[in-house]
Amino acid sequence: MNYDEWIEKANEFIEMLHYGDEFTLKQLLNGCGWCTLSKDNRIGFGKYFKNKVQNDNIPNIIIISGTGTSKYRKIKKKD
Repeated sequence: MNYDEWIEKANEFIEMLHYGDEFTLKQLLNGCGWCTLSKDNRIGFGKYFKNKVQNDNIPNIIIISGTGTSKYRKIKKKD
């Protein structure tokens, strides 16, 4: 699994979200074959995505719930 390709897919869907929208990765990537990935790949990518968000590498996204299935929110960051 190429995590960077999945990050690109995620970013495409994130761009379509409105500020304030909340999502899980399953909700965000459901139309991209998320459910066809193995559980290990979903967990691995989930950790990778969460780390990218924590390190501010995915703009305008914050973690609002990090236990179990992480939940995220799109926000408008102040410059």
